[in-house]
Amino acid sequence: MQAPLWQHRVDRAGAASTVTLSGELDLSASRAVQGLLAGELRQAGLARLLVDMSAVTFIDSTVLGMLVYAHNAAQDAGRQFTVAPSERVRRIIEITGLSYLFAPADR
Repeated sequence: MQAPLWQHRVDRAGAASTVTLSGELDLSASRAVQGLLAGELRQAGLARLLVDMSAVTFIDSTVLGMLVYAHNAAQDAGRQFTVAPSERVRRIIEITGLSYLFAPADR
């Protein structure tokens, strides 16, 4: 059996939640990650969601689309949404012109 190409961890502290992602995120992972982020955004009392992608080595356009969806869902719910990207992810976010949307954060 092949090991998954990505992993996640969720840490909650008060009104903040951090979803830590690692590995390769592509079409095969985007639906699961979107569900994970949507679940966190449904948490009662959540004010801030940080997506820590500092250990992500690859993303594709489906993952970028999923991040846009999560950002919009957070905004609609009145919650702060930030991304802490790896250098590779930061470069893709910058190249696609989405830096303003994700408010990349340093952890």
